[in-house]
Amino acid sequence: MQDSFSSLLKQPGILGRIGILAGTFLFCYWEVVSALVNQWIANDVYSYAFLIPVISCYMIWLQRERLSALFLAGAPVLGWFVLSSGLAALLMGWAGHLLLVQELSLLLTLSGLVLLFWGVQAFRLLRVPIGYLLFMIPVWGFITDPIQMPARLFSAKVAAAMLQGMGLTLYLHDIYIELPNITLVVAPECSGVNYLFAVAAIGVPIAFFYLKGWKHRLTLLVSALAIAMVANGLRIALIGIVANFQLSTDSHGPLHILQGLFVSVVGYAGIFAVLWLLRRRECLTSHSS
Repeated sequence: MQDSFSSLLKQPGILGRIGILAGTFLFCYWEVVSALVNQWIANDVYSYAFLIPVISCYMIWLQRERLSALFLAGAPVLGWFVLSSGLAALLMGWAGHLLLVQELSLLLTLSGLVLLFWGVQAFRLLRVPIGYLLFMIPVWGFITDPIQMPARLFSAKVAAAMLQGMGLTLYLHDIYIELPNITLVVAPECSGVNYLFAVAAIGVPIAFFYLKGWKHRLTLLVSALAIAMVANGLRIALIGIVANFQLSTDSHGPLHILQGLFVSVVGYAGIFAVLWLLRRRECLTSHSS
């Protein structure tokens, strides 16, 4: 039997069944979710991850009209297979003390539940919000680790160019910027890589829902990431000015934190600026055709 999503929500007792299902899911994954939250708190790279579930829910809400128009039919065979795979991965991760496996199983289990109760059509609409949850799982070291040093070198060059443009005399050697009164070292924490994922995590849903075509979507993401990297160089230049002229005695205090947030803010501003330009171009193209 097939039901539309809107009529399904009007069935007697459906909210109670959804509540039981959600409660069972939380019971199975409570320790995993708690571990994720602790990782977000302990690791600055993933401090943005608190927003990921909220944004994922918003992405689902944006699909509400298309979901309401669907006639839903569960896919029991495929649904049970994916759900069983997710729960098996959860158990194997628990038995082997492999937290990452348990965290990744969460996405499989969610996908299996959608397929089991609402079918393939609903999963096609929800696969992006579910897949987006990958941003909250600390699995991205294989990307961040190799680009740490290139990012540090790039940030040092950008900062040195900006400082020289301001009239300061300096000597640049790799990640070391020697100023008259201090030598700056672009540490791994200052590479800007930490902020790239925060910017990308915001850019992906914006690109997917507000732009048409992969060309414009990739343009938005690449532009935002490039702006964030340049902004990180500017942040290091500001640190150099503050330290060289002894404007602050604590280079790692609140001012340093604000300078770090500066990169994210500039990256987000870059996203919306490029989005405005690309949307305007799409409108002009549609009017001319």
